[in-house]
Amino acid sequence: MPTITGAGRTTPGQNWQNYTDGPGIYLDVNTSSAGFNPALGTPVYTISLGGNQRMWYLAGSSSVYEPTVTGFRVYLRKLELEDGELTVNDAQQWGLHINWIGAQNL
Repeated sequence: MPTITGAGRTTPGQNWQNYTDGPGIYLDVNTSSAGFNPALGTPVYTISLGGNQRMWYLAGSSSVYEPTVTGFRVYLRKLELEDGELTVNDAQQWGLHINWIGAQNL
């Protein structure tokens, strides 16, 4: 089946926000560069977490929230909550970013 596909990555360490309802951070990922067609429905996104350290130490890196034709949201937290909250400063220091691929059936 023919598809529209797009891929990209966010800027390392940039645009992460503190999640006020929990011990972590989130990032709104913009996928509008892929040119997905709203008439065809929401694309299927596959994501991975990149960075220069500590990716193994985090939870949530493959979960897509609130997907639309122009983007989605990702939430991250530390695996061990007793180690404290994951912060925007951590994301900046560790160069955290999201790699994404989206596909939409024609």
